[in-house]
Amino acid sequence: MIQLQNINKRYNDITVLKDINLDVKKGELLVIKGVSGSGKSTLLHIIASFMQPSSGAVFVKGENIASLSDYHAAEYRAHTLGYITQNFYLFDALNVTENLLSATLTERHSFAEAEKRITEALKWANIAHKAQQNVATLSGGEKQRVIIARAIINNPDIILCDEPTANLDSKNVENFLEILKTLKAEKKCIIIATHDPIIESAECVDRVLELKEGNFV
Repeated sequence: MIQLQNINKRYNDITVLKDINLDVKKGELLVIKGVSGSGKSTLLHIIASFMQPSSGAVFVKGENIASLSDYHAAEYRAHTLGYITQNFYLFDALNVTENLLSATLTERHSFAEAEKRITEALKWANIAHKAQQNVATLSGGEKQRVIIARAIINNPDIILCDEPTANLDSKNVENFLEILKTLKAEKKCIIIATHDPIIESAECVDRVLELKEGNFV
């Protein structure tokens, strides 16, 4: 599903990633751990085509996405990728449904189809009862469920999670793990960047790799 070949990333004179090679299969749940600054988020951003590597190739379903144009990178993310972040990036002035509507626009759906997808995604993430509630009034766990609904609304093959439990209490971490199990059962390819030991030791995790100073150890 995902193959990274000799990935390097440099910022000015600082090397953030060094000769990264990785193969992640369909239906696999991979955890990448490491301290802050180890390169975890940078690696996810390259897989998501938010940024390009300084050198190397990123194959997703056989296509090298390492140097996509902005337009084609956006198309790739809209059709293939769901991204779950730690900082939510929701519009507090809008309600839950309105926040998800923007995610359906990239697929150019009719309004009726968009409504259907939003309803299904909210139900799947167990947050449908908050559909008309303003995001600013939600708890951290509820916001995380909205983010998950947004990530899966277009039925992506790949789910990337960047420190997804950073703002969650222990109960909501357990809820998040249940959602991960369901996604894995649907054969999603899931990569989680985290330093949360609960996520690292979860039974549903297939592999744990550690990044240290820009490379796997």
